[in-house]
Amino acid sequence: MDPVGFTPWLLGGAVVPLLPAAAEPNADDLQRLRDRASCPGGNLQGALLSRADLEAADLAGANFNGADLSYANLKRADLRGATLLGANFRGVNLEQANLCGADLRGADLRCAQMQGVQLRGALMHGVNLVGANLAASELAGSNLNHARCMGSLLGRANLRGATLVKADLRGVELTDASLRSADLANADLERANLIGADLDRANLTGTNLRRAFVCCAPCTKPPRP
Repeated sequence: MDPVGFTPWLLGGAVVPLLPAAAEPNADDLQRLRDRASCPGGNLQGALLSRADLEAADLAGANFNGADLSYANLKRADLRGATLLGANFRGVNLEQANLCGADLRGADLRCAQMQGVQLRGALMHGVNLVGANLAASELAGSNLNHARCMGSLLGRANLRGATLVKADLRGVELTDASLRSADLANADLERANLIGADLDRANLTGTNLRRAFVCCAPCTKPPRP
């Protein structure tokens, strides 16, 4: 269910809720974040936190809808169950952060550093992950329908049971990734590197695998784009 007061919009066929124009953070919560670098359950929607140092911060259940966290340091931060609808995370450092069950629909994560990030069960419908590094990340059961992931790095990532319907995965690095039982219906995997990837029971109905590099074991290098 979408949060009260949110208006849905379409992104490549994906319904993504938008913030009301007047959304702004709670002043007390924002001050608490600045004083303690933590604010679990806080209302920080629309906050301007670009380049903030929030390493290992406790932000579980916080509301960051529409916030600007571009280039912030959120390494090892606890963002479990947080709502991050339409948030700007461009260039953010989320290495080893915990976002299990978080709502990232429509968020901008272009060029984000997300190695080892925990995103099990996260809602990522329509998220922008172009050029992001998610190597060895945990994405089992996550919803990545209509996600834009061109050129992202997902080597050794766990995408078991994830849904990637109509996701744009062109040129994605998926070496040794687990896509077991994943739903890739109508996804675009052109030029993707799937060497060593586990596609057992994956749904590939309508999937574009043109010029994709698929091999059960490393045998030769993929062609240069």
